[in-house]
Amino acid sequence: MRGTIFSAMVRAIIGARTLVRSNMQSRITPANWGRAVIVGLLRTKAREPLRRYLAVAVLSAFTAAGAAQNPFVPAARESYTGRFHGQAVELRLFPEGDHWQGTLLFQGTSYSVAGDLKPTGLEGTFNHDKDSWPFTVIADGNKLTFTAGSFSAVLERRLLPELSGRWRSHQVLVIFDLPAGKMRTGSIQFQGRQFPFKAHDLAGDLEGSFQLDTESFRFRIANEERGLTFHSSTFSELLTPVPTTARVRVETLPPVSFALLNGSRSVEARDGWFEFAAGQRLDLEVLSDGFEPARNTLTLAPYSEQTWRVVLEPIRYPRAGVFRWTNSLGMIFVAIPRTPVLFCIWDTRVRDYVAYASAVGGVDGTWEHSTFQGRAASESAAHPVTMVTWSAARDFCRWLTQTERNAKRLTQEQEYRLPTDAEWSRAVGLEQEPEDWPARNNGRIKGVYPWGTEWPPPPNAGNFADTAAAAYFKQLEVLSGCHDGFATTSPVGFFAPNRFGLYDMSGNVWQWCEDAWDKHQKLHVARGGSWRTAEPASLLSSSRLAIPDGRDSNLGFRCVLVAQ
Repeated sequence: MRGTIFSAMVRAIIGARTLVRSNMQSRITPANWGRAVIVGLLRTKAREPLRRYLAVAVLSAFTAAGAAQNPFVPAARESYTGRFHGQAVELRLFPEGDHWQGTLLFQGTSYSVAGDLKPTGLEGTFNHDKDSWPFTVIADGNKLTFTAGSFSAVLERRLLPELSGRWRSHQVLVIFDLPAGKMRTGSIQFQGRQFPFKAHDLAGDLEGSFQLDTESFRFRIANEERGLTFHSSTFSELLTPVPTTARVRVETLPPVSFALLNGSRSVEARDGWFEFAAGQRLDLEVLSDGFEPARNTLTLAPYSEQTWRVVLEPIRYPRAGVFRWTNSLGMIFVAIPRTPVLFCIWDTRVRDYVAYASAVGGVDGTWEHSTFQGRAASESAAHPVTMVTWSAARDFCRWLTQTERNAKRLTQEQEYRLPTDAEWSRAVGLEQEPEDWPARNNGRIKGVYPWGTEWPPPPNAGNFADTAAAAYFKQLEVLSGCHDGFATTSPVGFFAPNRFGLYDMSGNVWQWCEDAWDKHQKLHVARGGSWRTAEPASLLSSSRLAIPDGRDSNLGFRCVLVAQ
């Protein structure tokens, strides 16, 4: 018995392969194979009961496989278009429970269509007036063959747009209410006025009227080959979907300038409103200098507008990762990724050092007379202080720490100090350097500068030895063609900041670091170059200066705050 079944099946499959190859225009689907195998079985010489048994089994198996591949999934409106003897044909289908409804458009006539899902397509009838004709639809991926008697056409598939949300043309804005059966409602904005409408959904088209006072005007929205089109008695225009957005207005108390983040991304306001895609979860955060971050989670309905009123709490103590912190001297500190400190956004200014020298007796006054070849190095209180030793810079940090601890602006664990060499590298944008001592990392990363990779420095990159300096200092080597406008130091924050918001990380003054140069610990480290620097090697992001604890008119310092 087993041998007979096996022999019959083999002969049937060989016959099916021959049958399918002889008709290659048919798609080789599980259902097609099933039919071919059944024909092969009927041609075998097996006994009648056996042939019938195998035919039923094969038909069931291949029909199930074909149904699994059926492209008619009740999820979207579909349109199939093609031609029959030069005439355009369009079949529109949409699901209604377990059945499919639609229209057949041919030679200017619209036929209603009703069909049931079958293993490889649809079967049903199309009707006009009182006449009815049967049809079959065989699906093949994004194509289908529509057959009714001698009429047969191969049609291409496209999805019809969902008539929901908002659609706009040059003259009108169509706003749909939520769908309720085949009757659709909404409003039409035209010439600055809004009119309610009612319309019938006709297999993807809408036909209805909108009201103007006591008058009613007919309109039609049609799914055409060129797109969704609005037709009225006076004009016809293509509609395009309006993105489903929503808007949020943020009001802070007290009223302050702020930045708004969604997740980790900054959001820009337009006319006081922040715009978002509707329906998505928003993780909003308001950041403002001197205040705790304020957070809110929202999900906005399409086209809605909402006001978020935020009561901001002042930051009592700085901490790592805070947006910005301003200390008692007006020095602004920001967080730098992958460091435990906040960096002052600029070099320590003359005015900051004046406050220190006035409060502490016995400070060396050399910094007050910082000159180079008879010209003052810092011309105003907004310029960086120079002629300050490494030890004096650390004394300033200790004084500022104690002053703000006494004023309850810092905790006992928090302190100001000079940045370490590794922290300075992070702040200038160097992710990782291989060696431990600054001496071994000096200049190792070639072709990378605080402003990027180009040489010479682009405009607004910093204050270097330029033509303005050459006019006063005849022996000074300068950058040819560079003119930053300052013969000596410039006011802090005058040139463009880096991506972390730090100014003068290249040029103006060399900046002391906390570290020793090497294991011998006889020299200290300075970074960044100065107003007297012109050499490319000295302006590399990885460049260091090894110097003893001394003073110079191009040497200053920047503070960091250990906020953890």
